[in-house]
Amino acid sequence: MRCVIIMAGGFGQRFWPASRDAYPKQLLTLYGNRSLLQYTYQRARRITDRKHIYVSTRSGLESLIQKQIPSLGKDQLIVEPIGKDTAPSIMLSCVWIQRRVPDATVMFLPADHYVSPIERFVKTAAKALSFAEGTDSIVIIGIPPTYPSTGYGYVQCDHASQERRLPYQVLSFREKPDLKAAERYLKQGNYYWNSGIFVAKTDVMMEQIRNHAAHIFKLAKPLLSLPESRFRAKLAGVFRKMPKVSLDYAVMEKSRNVVMIPAEFKWNDLGSWSSLDELPHLRKGGNVSSGPILSFSSRGNIVSAGRKLVTLVDVENLVVALTDDALLVCSKNSAQKIKQVVTSLKRGKHASYA
Repeated sequence: MRCVIIMAGGFGQRFWPASRDAYPKQLLTLYGNRSLLQYTYQRARRITDRKHIYVSTRSGLESLIQKQIPSLGKDQLIVEPIGKDTAPSIMLSCVWIQRRVPDATVMFLPADHYVSPIERFVKTAAKALSFAEGTDSIVIIGIPPTYPSTGYGYVQCDHASQERRLPYQVLSFREKPDLKAAERYLKQGNYYWNSGIFVAKTDVMMEQIRNHAAHIFKLAKPLLSLPESRFRAKLAGVFRKMPKVSLDYAVMEKSRNVVMIPAEFKWNDLGSWSSLDELPHLRKGGNVSSGPILSFSSRGNIVSAGRKLVTLVDVENLVVALTDDALLVCSKNSAQKIKQVVTSLKRGKHASYA
């Protein structure tokens, strides 16, 4: 059975002030007429039946998610009592699915990425699922790089020994590189951007977590056999003890049981306001904008203000993001630092704005 887990527990702090802890990036409409979560759900519907689509999220977002996806059953919402990053989240999702569909092959999809066109995504997803069903490996989808990005993690694959046969064996995962290293990766041709999309049979994923993150596996394993009446109460105690760690760091960087197929679609992780520059359909008169804008001798700016009018005069390469209670103005080159702003807000007297 093919299932999809949409991972929707993130905070999206680099999209502040539009993204807040209580209403994060995946719930926002950054382009088109749907939220990022709704677009992801639309893609998932092309992969499997709606009854086999689940959303993994953190406590407090349940009602917002069900409002955006009314067809989502209560049993299809996997709620982490405390956000602990992707390794504990994926382990919990595997337990949740194993209790319901023991023979499932699962695609884990981030809820907040840009993917286009959907037909090419479906084609790539079908290949990944087929490979995962026929192997005891974790299959990831890599994005062929189009420029030497310093903002993405990279996956190094073995092209030489496999004569370009798919899937490629993964040799290593690399953190966000400096420009010199990114240029070298692009030239070598066997490095791909890490999309964060994982595909595996649930027992394969759990076995890899057991091998490389034994503490997480040991904490979660008793949940498999609990009666439903005790599951949620026990889950709270389990998650309090979980480490906060990503699957990449806890498992993927250590495992030798990971293969990759290249994406056939366009992709962007929408990691910060500046990433909207890479969505050309948002560009209007030299600026990227949503909502009304008047621009005078101003180019290369990113503006998000909803229904409010923003007027730009003689400015370049700024991010201007306006909500009912907050305004952000910064250089596009500093967009990654917005997370520091949110951290400062939480520690100070303006915590309610975070």
